[in-house]
Amino acid sequence: MKNKKNILFRFGHIYMFWSSGIFEIKQLKQDFDVTILVTRHFYEDKNFHNYLRLNKDVKVICAPCLKKFNIFSHFAYKRFIENLFKNFEYNFVIQNDYIEIENMYIFTISKKINKYIKRIVLAMSQSSSETTFVLIDQMRLKRINKIFKIKFFSKQLLKVLLLVKKFLSFFSNIAIPNLIGIRDSYLKKSAYENIDMIPVYIPFDYFVTNESFDHDYIKKLFDINNKEFAQFKGFKHLSPPIRDNYYEVNNKFDDGILFAPSLLGCRTIDEKETEIIGKWISFLESVIYKAELKRVGIKFHPSIALLEKNFIEISSLIKSKLPKAEIYAPKHDVMLLINDYKYILSDVSTVLVQARYFHNKILISKDFGDFPNSSLMKFYDGINYIDPSKSEPLDTDLIANKINHKYKESLRDMLLQI
Repeated sequence: MKNKKNILFRFGHIYMFWSSGIFEIKQLKQDFDVTILVTRHFYEDKNFHNYLRLNKDVKVICAPCLKKFNIFSHFAYKRFIENLFKNFEYNFVIQNDYIEIENMYIFTISKKINKYIKRIVLAMSQSSSETTFVLIDQMRLKRINKIFKIKFFSKQLLKVLLLVKKFLSFFSNIAIPNLIGIRDSYLKKSAYENIDMIPVYIPFDYFVTNESFDHDYIKKLFDINNKEFAQFKGFKHLSPPIRDNYYEVNNKFDDGILFAPSLLGCRTIDEKETEIIGKWISFLESVIYKAELKRVGIKFHPSIALLEKNFIEISSLIKSKLPKAEIYAPKHDVMLLINDYKYILSDVSTVLVQARYFHNKILISKDFGDFPNSSLMKFYDGINYIDPSKSEPLDTDLIANKINHKYKESLRDMLLQI
């Protein structure tokens, strides 16, 4: 196709590229020229280099790292983004969020330089919920209490910490951008790393997601918190690209289960956590027995790689009960594993959300009620949610992937119409 329109695609983290980006880009590059904006760490990833070698029609640009409280770093990033949009004419800029400082620079500067550009947020990770801040505060309080031991004193310190974080965010979100010439930053002060921030004004033309739950949540969030945003029509629920169309082999281990928890092993492994680990192992054993499964794969959250002691300890506990289980490296491509296994078991991991877009998967979310957000998966169709009152999995005759892959409109379809 001659005179293809140009897309600049930015991913905040490399896992968003592997979990969602590659599938969207595969569809988009049929009709558009796609450029990926990445960090140096992202660019140096050997798997990403292999992807670029196999996809020579996808361009890549490396952006400088932005340090939140360094005015020179802000200035360098701002100048880089200005030069980017002056030197290349993009029709669309797509980012996975709007809350990061980098998001703000890209959205504000791109519109100043090119008033015709369309700015799009494509949500690629699990949405927040009403309990997100409770969970964050609980984790912060636990870390503080581990040092100071006295709960009352720790709670007071948490209040001080929230005030300090909010105060500091004024500099990174507002003061420094203003000093270097960005007068229209839409970011506000935040004690929660800008999570669920209601911006000063809507900085994007479209907010799109593949999930009805996420679509409804963010739309409600904007409507409730700012009545001026209630008439905004740019929230869209789109069809996702089916993931297993990307791979050559599907259900390699048809008689196997992949256990991919999000938080297990990433918290302090104390008496309470050891008890939860034991419950998970028992539940996993019962699924294996009822479904007559022969192969077990274990894939922990990538962040456990920074907690080597935890990784060794939890791996040892699992191996003592399930000696034949294969424990994958924390940074192993989880999309490949989802493709290989028929049964996927987790708590509230994004793994389950992504697995919904593979064919013929049996998805189970077990809730042990061990943190505020533990019941989130009950809102997603196609996931068999099992609440804390049930110690056994559902009858395997009833466990099935109920997701209905009804075609609506893809991101590619939407962009072709704009």
